[in-house]
Amino acid sequence: MTELSEGICDAMLGEGVRPSLHPHVGTWVESEEEGRAVLEALPESKLGFLPDTGHLAWAGADVGGLIKDYAER
Repeated sequence: MTELSEGICDAMLGEGVRPSLHPHVGTWVESEEEGRAVLEALPESKLGFLPDTGHLAWAGADVGGLIKDYAER
């Protein structure tokens, strides 16, 4: 999955679009653990972070901790 995700990021970056992870309830990445796994698997240069604070809070995530840990994205 990481190679596929990295390839998608590369294709988007090649078109001038900055891909970002947006965890959302009801999607493949909705929990803190899932979001961290994706963000740790792909480098900052390829994937940004666009948190949905309401959905992350609903999923029980430490929203402040996530934002602090991935602020550079």
